[in-house]
Amino acid sequence: MTQPFRPPLNRLSRRYGLAFALILLAPIIPAQAAELVINDYKDVEAYFEKEGFTQKNWEAGGREVPNFTFKSVGETWRSETVPKIDVPTKKRLFFRALAPFGLKANNAVMVDRIRLLDLTNKKTELSADDQQWLIDLAVRYRVMKEPGSSVSTDQRTELTRRVDIVPLSLILAQSAEESGWGTSRFTAEGNSLFGQWSWGKDAMIPKQQRRELGNYGLASFDTVLDAVKSYVHNLNSGNAYKQLRQIRYELRQNGEDVRGKALSEGLSKYSERGADYVKSIQAIMRVNKLADADYAYLAEGEETVFIPAKP
Repeated sequence: MTQPFRPPLNRLSRRYGLAFALILLAPIIPAQAAELVINDYKDVEAYFEKEGFTQKNWEAGGREVPNFTFKSVGETWRSETVPKIDVPTKKRLFFRALAPFGLKANNAVMVDRIRLLDLTNKKTELSADDQQWLIDLAVRYRVMKEPGSSVSTDQRTELTRRVDIVPLSLILAQSAEESGWGTSRFTAEGNSLFGQWSWGKDAMIPKQQRRELGNYGLASFDTVLDAVKSYVHNLNSGNAYKQLRQIRYELRQNGEDVRGKALSEGLSKYSERGADYVKSIQAIMRVNKLADADYAYLAEGEETVFIPAKP
């Protein structure tokens, strides 16, 4: 497989950290898309084989993830595919199918992070456009409740804690845990891969609600990519995940790689299970050897869109 051009790691890693630099190497600008009709999981496996996205290549150190996408997990995965494949195949397909979405979500965050770091380190006065961009970013990441006249030094520091990647190993492990490997009803109906709650009119209502929590439901998303982006933003902006962001910030300050296992220590408030939930996520990472996914990057070239043969 032809490897895409990548800038020297030493230069990128000195500025952003190794894991961050590796994702920087992925293409940011979307390329022209090609369509691939998918009849069943064997078509997906054949595509992975053609692109070299195989266990053999992964174990040999290949970390390139093909640039593909699909709109929804859908019902077919849980009702038709999973019942007729073994557990190792289910896990392999699940992780590989979600990998590019995690990388694309992180790419979007990185575009903002690079600009944020450049503006934070800038010695001259910022332009009006740059100041407004920082204000909008601060509001989006809940550093400001309402738009102000400027972003303070302390607020910029807080933004550097929040506008950052979520390691792919953590994305994959939590999606497996929260969606039952993509087999939950909510995943089939609304791409709910991370168990995010919603009180909106479009929320998917559980069969049995806990009255003390109000009229809640599960958030529904139009696409898988929307779901992953929302999850990443939730970890980066929610009050419950301050510890996760602090762990990541300290790793950055110490020049260390941002790894999923380290950040998982900040997830005790993601679930009512607390510390036991963190152990479950770490067990998924360990058993499925997900650590190396933190060094994956998206392949260069046109995006392939999976089109299901069945409507």
